[in-house]
Amino acid sequence: MPPGRAAPACLAHRGRGHDQALRHARLIVAAADVASRPPRGDGEETCALAARDRHMAHAVISLEEGSAGKVAVWAHNGHVCTDCYARNIPAMGQHLRDHYGKGYYAPGLLFGEGAFRARPGNSATRPPRQHTTSAAGPRSVEAQLASVTSEDHLIDLRAGRTEPAVAEWLENPQFMRSFGAGVPRVTYRFLHDSNGAHARVRRIGVRGPLDTFGATELRSGVRAPT
Repeated sequence: MPPGRAAPACLAHRGRGHDQALRHARLIVAAADVASRPPRGDGEETCALAARDRHMAHAVISLEEGSAGKVAVWAHNGHVCTDCYARNIPAMGQHLRDHYGKGYYAPGLLFGEGAFRARPGNSATRPPRQHTTSAAGPRSVEAQLASVTSEDHLIDLRAGRTEPAVAEWLENPQFMRSFGAGVPRVTYRFLHDSNGAHARVRRIGVRGPLDTFGATELRSGVRAPT
């Protein structure tokens, strides 16, 4: 290759390597920041859980700013929702909603029955194992969706407030199961109107070392619940 062409190609390669190294360094700094904090502290800015979701949101924003198209992120429902989790921890989705406004669309993922892998209890050291679960209780969101249709489906809730019955349902806390990397005995939590849609699959199966449930999609120009 002539020297005149080799130089720009070499510089471009070095530029990509520099950008990647910078991203890796930022991830290391973020991990160290989370590890240096207590799990729970005074207020939303001091504990490791709050710092983790804040860094997660920053990583998504950085990825989106460097991408030419839309960005989709897979994470637990508790992270993608636009509210708080664990009582007062601002979720990643709340930070993204603050940044992108209605351009952030956060569907939650639910399931009927099946098996998945997770650590037992809240231990971070016990090895993951397979957990099997049957259908959720009759008052749960999962059961209410299954009563409409047993097939896999997606419900868009963004226009729900225009229907009085749906708006009332969205305003009231609902129960749904919540499985993360660790599975304690109590797995139900309150669900508020913090997701733009809910997708339900009838049955799930083990896919890898750890399975968590939740997804979000970042799309420009898509209206999300306010």
